Amino acid sequence: MISYLRRVFVDSRAGRAIAFLLFLALVGWGMGDVFTNFSGSNPDTVAKIGKRKVTAEQIAGALRNQLPQTARQMGLSDPSQLPEAARAQAARQVLQQFVTQNEVLLAAQKAGMKAPDALVRDEIYSYSFFKGPNGQFDRALFNQRLSQIGMTERTLIEQVRDDLTVRGLLDGIGNAAHAPAGMVDRLIAFNTRIRHVDMVKVSPDQTPITATPSDAQLRRFYDNHPWAFRTTEYRHAKIVALTLDSVARSIETPDADLRRLYDFQTRRFHVPETRSLQVATMPSEARARAIAAEWQGGADWSKIEADAHDGATVDFPNARQTDIPNPELAAAAFKAQAGTVQGPVKSETGWLVFKVSSIAAPHDTSFEDARQGLHDEIVKQQAPGLLHARAQQFEDAVAGSDTLEAIPDNLGAVAAAGALDANGNTHDGTPAPIPGDTALRQAIVSRIFSQDLHARPTVVQGPGNASFAVVVDEVSPGTLLPFDQVRDRVLSAWQEDARRDAANRHATALLLAGRQGRLVDTASTGDSSGLSISRDLTISRMRPDPNLSQNVLRAILAMKPGQAAMVEADGAFYVAAVTAYSDAPAAELTAIRQQIGNSLDQSVQSDVPMAYVAGLEQTTRPDINFHALDAVVQQSGPQAAGAAQ
Repeated sequence: MISYLRRVFVDSRAGRAIAFLLFLALVGWGMGDVFTNFSGSNPDTVAKIGKRKVTAEQIAGALRNQLPQTARQMGLSDPSQLPEAARAQAARQVLQQFVTQNEVLLAAQKAGMKAPDALVRDEIYSYSFFKGPNGQFDRALFNQRLSQIGMTERTLIEQVRDDLTVRGLLDGIGNAAHAPAGMVDRLIAFNTRIRHVDMVKVSPDQTPITATPSDAQLRRFYDNHPWAFRTTEYRHAKIVALTLDSVARSIETPDADLRRLYDFQTRRFHVPETRSLQVATMPSEARARAIAAEWQGGADWSKIEADAHDGATVDFPNARQTDIPNPELAAAAFKAQAGTVQGPVKSETGWLVFKVSSIAAPHDTSFEDARQGLHDEIVKQQAPGLLHARAQQFEDAVAGSDTLEAIPDNLGAVAAAGALDANGNTHDGTPAPIPGDTALRQAIVSRIFSQDLHARPTVVQGPGNASFAVVVDEVSPGTLLPFDQVRDRVLSAWQEDARRDAANRHATALLLAGRQGRLVDTASTGDSSGLSISRDLTISRMRPDPNLSQNVLRAILAMKPGQAAMVEADGAFYVAAVTAYSDAPAAELTAIRQQIGNSLDQSVQSDVPMAYVAGLEQTTRPDINFHALDAVVQQSGPQAAGAAQ
């Protein structure tokens, strides 16, 4: 739970404020649905996991904080409007979170693991939402925050201790795992093996043809390709689309909410003097003096970092005085002049040498100046959930409207209507004002030209989680132009087709030669018009040729020495033959081995804790009191809310 909070408050600006009251009582873990029937009779206990219990009060508190978020995701302004099924689903998810955390805690307890008091204290003191204007832990603010959410200090301490214990167990299991050396070797060989390739590109537009078609041949070509000689077809359509952008534009954020968010983020909008500095911590005064002399002599920071190999170097960009953990360094840095090397300064961690590179004066951002940014942050956070929640409402609205005229305004859908061709252009050749980005526009145009006239609209899932529906209410079909009027176009199209056919036949002959190991020799013999010959290209998955299309690369990387392939791509025919394998240079393999090994280790270290938790679900099955859970759901409904009022 607390690790989730840290991510919310540190990594998400809007989340630092508006998520506090919503999520402080939630547990940040998930689990599978492995419940068994409850074997006890205590109506206040919802679940038992070994000797650990989850109470109805815990579920009710977490559910109260979860339901506002669930309501927003479903496009509802008031959690009391949630149907019972939605509240029951939210309660079940909350219960799953509690159960999984308790399963891990039970395993930690059996292993004798428990977070010490000092670690719990340091963890709580590190939370920015308990720090005052001076950047230090503020007891009065701490009490105020806990009072706001109805939580006792003891409860918070227990939850932090549990969180640290769970993290300690799962991180320990994960960090101990490493990818097998055999797996690393196979991946390296797969990605770095070099293929030596001979290649011939046959370009149809440069392939000569000598034949001249007769009128009979041209008429037959005209009859066989009528779509190429028609006037443009236009279709008039009505379009309604629900996109992330359209939903975002429909979200209203009252000034009162923005003001609360602004007040909560005082640290962000009221910034004291900050300084950027670079620090080297050395093990002895003599080494510190040597580094200081080198720095004062004109060495840049990268040189200092390299030469301070027996110490530690760190950057503090735009740091407040309270952001610097070393008190001696903080005091000295905020007295120093910019651009001067200072030190050595003795501290508990060693001898410090530092340089203040820049100083920023204190500055405040007024609410008026911050309003738009706060609005955008909240909208950005809420829009994806609202888009998902409104998708079903959008489908229901489309299903009830044959003409797309009855789509509710409050969904945030955007409508458009007009005539366009299969390229999405209007009669004057300009792009039609279709909602969405390029990918969505293409999907909408494709749907318009595949849907029947006056067909009942249905919702289509588009790219980017967008959805749309169209009604085609008019079709102006293209007409076949007379042969005599388009004879020159027919001749040009016939010649283009003939050149492509000649290039295809030439490439096929080269493919047969390539399978016999004679690709380049055959291509170099005779007329080479339209040919581009490449010898001994070196291609690997790690270093593909950027000038080749993905289709050509896939064919090459699938072949072994002695094999050849022919691929049509980018309007040309490519014939490639793999002549040999070779290994990447040893120095390159060493760097790649470290990179792939680290990447695999990280993947394994992430997967192992997940597998461990999944195993706990099978070995430590919880007993669930569904009657108590149902009672919590009933108490969360509008009737209970009305009675409380």
